[in-house]
Amino acid sequence: MVKEAAPEYVNSPTGVWWNMNRCPIPDGYNACQVGPRIDMVLKSLGYSGPLTITAVGDLEDIPVDVLRALSSTGILIRDIPHPSSVLLEMLDWQDVNQPPATVMLISDDLDLEAMSNHFCENYEEGYNTLLAYIHMLCLKNMLPILKN
Repeated sequence: MVKEAAPEYVNSPTGVWWNMNRCPIPDGYNACQVGPRIDMVLKSLGYSGPLTITAVGDLEDIPVDVLRALSSTGILIRDIPHPSSVLLEMLDWQDVNQPPATVMLISDDLDLEAMSNHFCENYEEGYNTLLAYIHMLCLKNMLPILKN
């Protein structure tokens, strides 16, 4: 769930972790636009602080031209094929960015489930958590509708 920034998070840092394997860039979309679009959406919701976007995943599955395009816009690229490694990246970022700060995950429900305990702890510690994910069951149910 992506929500408007509460006053304490307006100018605080935001860290975004995007699982490129589970939420790939759709065919026909420009990889150079991913970072600016994430930034634009967050700013439209009131998040104006420093932004770090980290694209994670098994890089063997991502075309080199896509990786170059993402990197050219300031997105950090990490070869992290397992969700627990994403969590370690988040923890490293959180060591440097104490609350109030915002953590955002762009992934699917599998990553969300794997990290749910961490997000509960984040809330208790004062971090704001934003979730943007694809619910695979909903997507499977929608595919027949989208074809019509």
